[in-house]
Amino acid sequence: QGDELEILGDLRDSRAIPELELIVSSYPSVRTRSNAIMALSLIAQRDKSALNSLHKVLKDSNVLMRLDAAVVLARMGASEEALPILEAVAKVKDLDEIKKDFFEDAYLKSEHIIVELLSTGRREEAIRLNPNTVFLSSATIESWKEQYQNAKEGIIVAALQALATIGNRKAFDILTEAS
Repeated sequence: QGDELEILGDLRDSRAIPELELIVSSYPSVRTRSNAIMALSLIAQRDKSALNSLHKVLKDSNVLMRLDAAVVLARMGASEEALPILEAVAKVKDLDEIKKDFFEDAYLKSEHIIVELLSTGRREEAIRLNPNTVFLSSATIESWKEQYQNAKEGIIVAALQALATIGNRKAFDILTEAS
């Protein structure tokens, strides 16, 4: 669905806003929801009413969705609304605080759970969840763990980058505190 959502965004047709709002609010895949947020951001370049949809996402239960919307809003000049989300993510010290949001993805859930189990030395549980796990080499497991860690760290980096683009005193203070 990523390609279709990208096309909708590229068209910048405001008639797609209700469908994109529905996807953002209820679709089981975090990736698809994120793609819908990006499509809304493209539409918002032509039709500012799409910003209302992005403001709604700031209240989403998933930090990944809130961050996506906050980054877009910050880049579009709505930094005051985005700052609380960006600040909260930038100040995350324990990456495990955000792992539940990775697990919400209906399509990647088992993959992330397998990585989490393997990362914490619970190989037997991982094998029970997915018997094919028994065939994974230790190099593959290490690679997955590293990718998973990098993805979690990437969320914080995205918040820091968005704060840096805002350029006001409050954003600067948050960046200083988060460092």
